Amino acid sequence: MNQALTIPDAVRLFLESLDKIPTQLPLNIDNNFENSVVQHLRHIVPQQKVSPAHFDIVDDRIVISKTPSQPLDAATSISNAARSELACQGEVLVSQLSQTNCDKRLLENITKLHEQLSNKDDIVRLGIANLGCSMMCTAFENELPSAIAAQLKAYTVGISMYVGQFEEWHKFSDNASSLKLDNANIDTIQNSAEILIQALKSRPDLADPEVPKLISYIKRFIDSPSKSSVQAGFALLRTLENLIIRVYQYGTDFLDDFIVKSSKALASSGSKLAAAALLTIAVNGAVELMPVAVSIKGSEWIANATELVAKQISLIK
Repeated sequence: MNQALTIPDAVRLFLESLDKIPTQLPLNIDNNFENSVVQHLRHIVPQQKVSPAHFDIVDDRIVISKTPSQPLDAATSISNAARSELACQGEVLVSQLSQTNCDKRLLENITKLHEQLSNKDDIVRLGIANLGCSMMCTAFENELPSAIAAQLKAYTVGISMYVGQFEEWHKFSDNASSLKLDNANIDTIQNSAEILIQALKSRPDLADPEVPKLISYIKRFIDSPSKSSVQAGFALLRTLENLIIRVYQYGTDFLDDFIVKSSKALASSGSKLAAAALLTIAVNGAVELMPVAVSIKGSEWIANATELVAKQISLIK
């Protein structure tokens, strides 16, 4: 694969390539079109996967999308009752912790965990946050009053039991438990995350600020090569993968619409710039992630898709 481009260079090349595409195609397009890059990308790029985060693109801007979770056996009333009780416990704990001299990081994480539970955030995201908080509670246990330490342990155990009622968490945990991520793998995932975080933070016109914040939040839970850290590493991997999936789908739709339908809306200068910039950001993150992705079942697609997308941006004939 060619060396990763800078965003300005990629934007320029991408716009030049689009300008060379005819705005109208003959009605009798031959069967070779079925073998085009667009069709290959549609075949290769999967749907977003079970992950702490899912994404959408609205008005040429990537945002976090809500994904409702359903308890196993549709035990909604039981699940809601458990969540309400845990939310009450969390509110008490946040109040009690704020009156102690506990480490600010512990208070911040428990507060965030309580907010996620109360707001019915993505169940996998809640489970990963709970793993991180459980590890922190253990680390700071000796610095807390025994009663509060016991309450914290009960709270995190309760949330663990709560997320265990959801099929998404079981599927995610089963996939994570089958992985063998070492320090080098986790470093690679973190490096890819940092590339995407910095690129998205620098372009609020292309990404809701909550997107890089969420990636940073998930990244924080990677600590050591323990079982929990492997789950956190897998959570970060799947989060980045979902972001790349959505951007590649958006880019594919853009190219398809531009070539086949000659959409004036998509062919506008602003949309061209947005498509080129988002694709370049995703490609640069994907290139960093590939050494790990190629060895993980279900993520191998990233290499082939990124090759195709990169060629669309850079190979000008």
